[in-house]
Amino acid sequence: MTKGNPLFVDSTKLQTDSIGVNIELTNLFLREGESAFIKVTNEKGQVNRTALKYLEQDNLAQGQLWLFHQQKISYQFYITKGEDVLFTTDLLESRASYILQHQWQPCFKMSSKEKVKKAAISKKPKNKIKTQTKSNESVSKGVERVSSIMAKWGF
Repeated sequence: MTKGNPLFVDSTKLQTDSIGVNIELTNLFLREGESAFIKVTNEKGQVNRTALKYLEQDNLAQGQLWLFHQQKISYQFYITKGEDVLFTTDLLESRASYILQHQWQPCFKMSSKEKVKKAAISKKPKNKIKTQTKSNESVSKGVERVSSIMAKWGF
């Protein structure tokens, strides 16, 4: 997490003032039946989850949450299909400001702690979560191939 420049902090707001945080998840490609969500945890441990609206023509998902201005937060994006969590991002940290923008980068390698977090997101018993390590590896290789092609052609 980088420190914010205090000259650019909205001095008209107190830290106890609530602000609408616009959320954008860019470079996102969802298939039919998949949905994007964000889970935000504040410094007191309170959790907010919200669905993001997918804009296919722009390849991004948008949403909004109300948080306290400049409050320390940790957040994680995840993709679901039905009740199953397919992909997640790493756990990220920031301060609540007017916009929270992140470029979609799924986390393919999970430690045992992250597997527990993934299970908590889906609210399913651990034994019912499907693990797809082979398909995740093939998706990772595909993403690398697409990235190299995009770099080659200047996209």
